[in-house]
Amino acid sequence: MLRSVSFCLLKYYGIILANAYRTYYGDVMVIHATQDIKKGDEIYLVYVDPLLGFSERKKKLNDWKFTCDCKLCEIDSKDPYCLKRDEMLVEFIEFEKVAFISPKNVIAKAALAEMLFALSIPYHRVGNIAKCIQYLEEVLTLMDNTPLKHAIRIQDICVNLADCYSSMGKMTKFEQMIKKAMELTFCNDLDHFKLLYPEISHL
Repeated sequence: MLRSVSFCLLKYYGIILANAYRTYYGDVMVIHATQDIKKGDEIYLVYVDPLLGFSERKKKLNDWKFTCDCKLCEIDSKDPYCLKRDEMLVEFIEFEKVAFISPKNVIAKAALAEMLFALSIPYHRVGNIAKCIQYLEEVLTLMDNTPLKHAIRIQDICVNLADCYSSMGKMTKFEQMIKKAMELTFCNDLDHFKLLYPEISHL
């Protein structure tokens, strides 16, 4: 299944990978299992967006008087570059606000990239992986060297491509895409990367 460029439905948090998610119907919360849960096992849910910077996640959880000891928070708390990544993200968000005001060519590329991604989805659904790869590679080519590559989450495109290449048995291309996605998410550790992208854990 292709990961959305606009947002990520990440299935983890708590002390281990999350095994459920919640849906709201007015003032009623319904919890759905995302995997088999054995009798007596705890149910884990996402509390805050795992793609937020560590300091922002920590602040949100502190507001609730809650200390998270999930694997991702544990890794981030020991990572000397974690705060630097957070600073870079803040700088990028500020740049993004300016970028959307003036450089028309960059915005046009981003819009085209979004459309190409949207076109890739039906081909993935019907099993035409070659066509799906063609569109996703075009997105990568369009956005790879632009300042907005993180705005459309180009790392997600790389993971989607890795998944497609894996399904075709093209493991060299799969590894190239995973390596690129790791660089774009500032991950040097594969276990850390799998926390961000649990869908590749089985590959």
